Amino acid sequence: LFEHFGPEQLVKIHTQVVKHRLPLIQDKYGNYVVQHVLEHRTVSPDSKMAILTTIRENIITFATHKFASNVVERAIATADEPGRRYLIDGLVESHQGGLESLVDHKIGNFVVQR
Repeated sequence: LFEHFGPEQLVKIHTQVVKHRLPLIQDKYGNYVVQHVLEHRTVSPDSKMAILTTIRENIITFATHKFASNVVERAIATADEPGRRYLIDGLVESHQGGLESLVDHKIGNFVVQR
Protein backbone atom coordinates (compact mmCIF):
# COMPACT_ATOMS: atom_id res chain seq x y z
CA LEU A 1 0.00 0.00 0.00
CA PHE A 2 2.75 2.49 0.93
CA GLU A 3 4.29 2.03 -2.50
CA HIS A 4 1.45 4.11 -3.97
CA PHE A 5 2.16 7.22 -1.89
CA GLY A 6 4.62 10.00 -2.57
CA PRO A 7 7.48 10.84 -0.18
CA GLU A 8 5.61 13.70 1.50
CA GLN A 9 2.56 11.54 2.13
CA LEU A 10 4.72 8.74 3.52
CA VAL A 11 6.38 11.08 6.00
CA LYS A 12 2.95 12.20 7.23
CA ILE A 13 1.73 8.60 7.55
CA HIS A 14 4.89 7.43 9.31
CA THR A 15 4.73 10.40 11.68
CA GLN A 16 1.16 9.56 12.67
CA VAL A 17 1.92 5.86 13.09
CA VAL A 18 4.88 6.66 15.35
CA LYS A 19 2.82 9.19 17.31
CA HIS A 20 0.05 6.64 17.95
CA ARG A 21 2.21 3.51 18.03
CA LEU A 22 1.19 2.27 21.48
CA PRO A 23 -2.54 1.88 20.78
CA LEU A 24 -1.91 0.82 17.17
CA ILE A 25 0.41 -2.02 18.18
CA GLN A 26 -2.36 -3.47 20.36
CA ASP A 27 -5.22 -2.84 17.96
CA LYS A 28 -6.96 -5.56 15.95
CA TYR A 29 -6.26 -3.71 12.68
CA GLY A 30 -3.66 -1.15 13.74
CA ASN A 31 -1.07 -3.85 14.38
CA TYR A 32 -1.00 -4.53 10.62
CA VAL A 33 -0.22 -0.88 9.94
CA VAL A 34 2.71 -0.93 12.38
CA GLN A 35 4.00 -4.19 10.88
CA HIS A 36 3.89 -2.63 7.43
CA VAL A 37 5.78 0.44 8.64
CA LEU A 38 8.47 -1.81 10.16
CA GLU A 39 8.88 -3.56 6.81
CA HIS A 40 8.88 -0.44 4.67
CA ARG A 41 12.36 0.58 3.58
CA THR A 42 11.64 4.33 3.46
CA VAL A 43 10.89 4.62 7.18
CA SER A 44 13.44 6.84 8.89
CA PRO A 45 15.80 5.16 11.36
CA ASP A 46 14.42 7.44 14.12
CA SER A 47 10.85 6.34 13.42
CA LYS A 48 11.81 2.68 13.37
CA MET A 49 13.78 3.07 16.60
CA ALA A 50 10.83 4.77 18.30
CA ILE A 51 8.68 1.75 17.48
CA LEU A 52 11.38 -0.72 18.54
CA THR A 53 11.85 1.15 21.83
CA THR A 54 8.12 0.98 22.57
CA ILE A 55 8.16 -2.74 21.82
CA ARG A 56 11.18 -3.31 24.04
CA GLU A 57 9.66 -1.34 26.93
CA ASN A 58 6.51 -3.50 26.76
CA ILE A 59 7.95 -6.69 25.34
CA ILE A 60 6.37 -9.26 27.67
CA THR A 61 2.98 -7.55 27.61
CA PHE A 62 3.08 -7.29 23.83
CA ALA A 63 4.46 -10.79 23.31
CA THR A 64 1.48 -12.22 25.19
CA HIS A 65 -1.12 -9.99 23.54
CA LYS A 66 -3.20 -11.45 20.70
CA PHE A 67 -2.51 -8.59 18.26
CA ALA A 68 0.66 -6.98 19.60
CA SER A 69 2.49 -10.32 19.49
CA ASN A 70 2.32 -10.14 15.68
CA VAL A 71 4.17 -6.82 15.80
CA VAL A 72 6.82 -8.26 18.12
CA GLU A 73 7.36 -11.22 15.79
CA ARG A 74 7.56 -8.97 12.73
CA ALA A 75 9.92 -6.54 14.47
CA ILE A 76 12.31 -9.36 15.37
CA ALA A 77 12.08 -10.83 11.87
CA THR A 78 12.62 -7.59 9.95
CA ALA A 79 14.98 -5.61 12.20
CA ASP A 80 18.63 -5.28 11.28
CA GLU A 81 21.10 -7.11 13.53
CA PRO A 82 21.50 -4.28 16.09
CA GLY A 83 17.71 -3.82 16.24
CA ARG A 84 17.12 -7.53 16.66
CA ARG A 85 19.74 -7.70 19.42
CA TYR A 86 18.12 -4.68 21.12
CA LEU A 87 14.75 -6.47 21.23
CA ILE A 88 16.15 -9.83 22.30
CA ASP A 89 18.20 -8.19 25.06
CA GLY A 90 15.02 -6.49 26.25
CA LEU A 91 13.30 -9.85 26.36
CA VAL A 92 16.11 -11.51 28.29
CA GLU A 93 16.52 -8.57 30.70
CA SER A 94 12.79 -8.13 31.32
CA HIS A 95 11.68 -7.92 34.94
CA GLN A 96 8.30 -9.39 34.00
CA GLY A 97 9.46 -13.00 33.91
CA GLY A 98 11.28 -12.70 30.61
CA LEU A 99 11.74 -15.61 28.30
CA GLU A 100 10.59 -18.17 30.85
CA SER A 101 7.15 -16.59 31.12
CA LEU A 102 6.65 -16.83 27.36
CA VAL A 103 7.63 -20.45 26.84
CA ASP A 104 4.40 -21.84 28.29
CA HIS A 105 2.15 -19.00 27.18
CA LYS A 106 -0.29 -19.85 24.36
CA ILE A 107 0.61 -16.67 22.42
CA GLY A 108 4.04 -15.82 23.82
CA ASN A 109 5.56 -19.12 22.73
CA PHE A 110 5.18 -18.06 19.09
CA VAL A 111 7.45 -15.08 19.77
CA VAL A 112 10.02 -17.38 21.39
CA GLN A 113 9.89 -19.70 18.38
CA ARG A 114 10.56 -16.76 16.05
